[in-house]
Amino acid sequence: MDTAFRFGRRSVMIDGMGDWKDELRTQLIDARPQLDLDIGVKEQLAAGRLLRLSAAHAIADDYFLQLPVHQRHWLRAFCIGSAARKAVVTGRASAYLNGMWVANTPLDTVHLILKSTPPPAQWPAGVQYIRADLGAGDIISGTNLSTTSLFRTFMDIARFDGFLHALVAADYLVKFKDFTPDSLQRKVATSKRFRGIAAARRAAEYCSTRPDSAPESYARALLIADGYTDIQANVEIYAGGRRYRVDIIIDGWLVIEIDGAVKYDGETFGKTDDVLRKEKRRENDLTNAGKRVLRFPPYDLEHNPAQFLKLVRDAYNRGP
Repeated sequence: MDTAFRFGRRSVMIDGMGDWKDELRTQLIDARPQLDLDIGVKEQLAAGRLLRLSAAHAIADDYFLQLPVHQRHWLRAFCIGSAARKAVVTGRASAYLNGMWVANTPLDTVHLILKSTPPPAQWPAGVQYIRADLGAGDIISGTNLSTTSLFRTFMDIARFDGFLHALVAADYLVKFKDFTPDSLQRKVATSKRFRGIAAARRAAEYCSTRPDSAPESYARALLIADGYTDIQANVEIYAGGRRYRVDIIIDGWLVIEIDGAVKYDGETFGKTDDVLRKEKRRENDLTNAGKRVLRFPPYDLEHNPAQFLKLVRDAYNRGP
């Protein structure tokens, strides 16, 4: 593989480069079929030790599979988008490339927009082309590829992935970008109708600046879709003489915490034993104050939402 051309020194694209993104790009192998590929690359492609991420890109299978889910999705979106340079990446793939919040559920399809699309028989696996003529305001142009604007990305997420993912994107727009809940609702209301507009309107209706992460927004979306009505995000609770901020609380008593593994890595939030002791004291204080506490890691929430909802429903039905 040493003789294969790597893409790691290409110029900056959407959302900038640096840290893990630069590292991922250095691992890419130029595997375009029209090139006279090195025999070693050909053999590894044939043996399945190299995984094709696009018509132009391959990567070592074992390296790719050990990456965190969000990095795998980002890399696949980057490769497909840069291989189809005339197309514009949209939907959740665009959200990854633009650094928007995204729930890391499987990314089965990367959506590309073109004025004139190739016949479906020519579409690469896992790619769907959309025929559309975008205005300049709907496109973010980069050196390697282009994506839809953040608002158009949100609208296409609603179109292709529905309310759950649209709310995650909506929360990001009102928390970090030049939207308020009211202005986002107005912009959606005045947009052209399309399949999925109802999901976009509902996401704009429920969007909030209070969640602190994509998993929190996704959990909230799941709860709203399941029929819960009194849901508050990032609320302060006074318990045991201390103030605690909880991720989500339902009906004022059922607390849901979304805890990533980084919380217990022994570095980010301090020593693991100290973190566990603080969490135990926190849970005891909340329980003694009449709250019930449920904890979920983001991966379980995103990859088994039905189990998440079942556990919440079981606790809710038991009462405080």
